[in-house]
Amino acid sequence: MTNEGANSLLHGSPGSGVDREDPAGESPQVEGADEAVRRAEEELEKARQAYRRVRRKATDRLKRIRETTAGDLVDAALKLVKEYPGPSVVIALAMGFFLGRSFRR
Repeated sequence: MTNEGANSLLHGSPGSGVDREDPAGESPQVEGADEAVRRAEEELEKARQAYRRVRRKATDRLKRIRETTAGDLVDAALKLVKEYPGPSVVIALAMGFFLGRSFRR
């Protein structure tokens, strides 16, 4: 399409069915497109911010996981057992039951 054809589509030409520009400036179609582009840019920026936030959290968690040792895991488990002795015994019994069933077969 030539520039002349594109301009006639955007700004209207006699018999084209497209309204001519309003006296204030751009045609309603161009204003609508501008608004759509503006909203799309806002949504893109929101998505970028969300991506950065998620990436930062994932990086922090991965760093903590890499720094965690087996001793840290044992200490955390012992702390939980001391805090919640009843549920800990129930979980240990259930795990023992299912492990025993799986190795018996």
